Formats: sequence, C-alpha cells, structure tokens
Amino acid sequence: MRAKSDLLQVVLRNDVHATERIVNQTLCELEADFRDNGVQRFGTSASEQAIFTVWTIRKTAALIWKLFDPQVINRKLPEDSVKKGEQFRSEFALYSAWAQFHLECLTTSMRLNTALYPDVLPAVMDGLRSEVNAYAIAKQIVDLYLPPAPEPELTPYAWDEEDDELLASSMQDMELEEL
Repeated sequence: MRAKSDLLQVVLRNDVHATERIVNQTLCELEADFRDNGVQRFGTSASEQAIFTVWTIRKTAALIWKLFDPQVINRKLPEDSVKKGEQFRSEFALYSAWAQFHLECLTTSMRLNTALYPDVLPAVMDGLRSEVNAYAIAKQIVDLYLPPAPEPELTPYAWDEEDDELLASSMQDMELEEL
C-alpha cells in the first residue's frame, strides 16, 4: 500500500483532486466487487461487512480530504493540541492499517480465487470493524484543524402587548378563513 501511495504521488505530482477521484473510483470498484462476488465467496454477513467497511473508508476519505485544503494544509495546531493531534494520527494509522489489512485479505482471496478458512472469517470481519474507529478518529483530527463554528447564542424573544394583539388578530383571520 505504501508503494502504491508513493507511486501515485509521483505520477500525479500532488494533484489532490485527481488523487481524490482515483481513490473514490477505486473504492467504488472495490464495493462493486464485494457486491458481485462477496456473497458466494464469503457469505452474506462477511460480504455486507466488507461493503460497509468500504463505505466507511469512503466517508473517512471525505473527511481527510478536508485537510488538504490550501488554507488548512499549512495550519499549525495550538500548543495545547499538538500532543493530542499526534496521538490521534497514531491511532488513526493503527486502526486504518488494521482494517485495510483485513480488507486486503478478502480482496486477495477473491483475486487469487482461494477460499478463506471458515475459522479465520470471524477474525477478518472483526478486523474490518476497525475502520469505524478510524473514521471516528479522523473526525477528531479534522475537528482539531477545522474546529466547528460556535453555535450562535439564542436569546428568548421578549413578547410585548403589540405581539399579543397581532397574534389575536391573525387567529381571528384564520378562524374567518375556515368558515
């Protein structure tokens, strides 16, 4: 995977949009492979888990692409967030690689037309679930670099006598329309 990633960077010369299109296309093809061949190769449960994992990878990638925005890519984290960012990146790499490894076990089995031992399949399915953790951590990483906008503070509306009169008038108009 690392060699493919390095080759992709050299060929595309850091064209983020082209890379994003290629990744999305690859994920769509992978999802179609599992949809077409997964059930007969691994059973319904494992096939659905693999399709869900690919879908989650697509959602995770959509989050990560936000970090490649030119305004974000050179942004420094505040001092109090640097250690947290390092921890998140480390955990993301672990969960993502673990899920990718198990997904690669299934795709290799399909590509080589070799069966997985039934005893191994539950462990593979469990490994695929790591992508959900990777997604959650990716969300936290994005929130570190792109904190959500603060919610506007809403103050209660001060109701006065004129508002009471307008309400009563509109209610009378509605009653007349109903008749």
